[in-house]
Amino acid sequence: AVVCDFKLFLYDIAEGKASQPSVLVSQVLDMRDEEFSVCSVLASDVIHANRKDIPCIFRVSASQLLASSNKCSVLILADSENEKSKWVGVLNELHRILKKNKLKDRSVYAPKEAYDSTLPLIKTSQAAAIIDHERIALGNEEGLFVVHVTKDEIIRVGDNKKVHQIELIPNEQL
Repeated sequence: AVVCDFKLFLYDIAEGKASQPSVLVSQVLDMRDEEFSVCSVLASDVIHANRKDIPCIFRVSASQLLASSNKCSVLILADSENEKSKWVGVLNELHRILKKNKLKDRSVYAPKEAYDSTLPLIKTSQAAAIIDHERIALGNEEGLFVVHVTKDEIIRVGDNKKVHQIELIPNEQL
């Protein structure tokens, strides 16, 4: 795990002392999230864990998406109980400072769940562009579509022509 810009970056790592972490981030949790929390776990929370690992495990939770009330929880195994205590203490202290100073989220875009990822339009999309905070343009073999995320509607634009690239022209509102 790495903390940077009030975000907790999590990396997968294989078991074993000599293992190296993946170079790809597996998950990012924003500490400015009001639902962010860090705590130790009980044996009943981690029933499949090795008994000797339980004192080294802690839970980090945050809301998954703004449009959803779901909470995402991640269990993290530290190298030692002392290491776990340090992580829990530091993350809780950083979160307390953030809440105390009321630092604003300066994200340009906020994630919103538009539609189920199993929707064929999403799976076959070859091009996409953000039109504004409510609409996304998607292009695929069947044409150009506008997904209106706040109204839960998808609108076909124009004829049934293949779309491989989308570029917005803001001055022309296109």
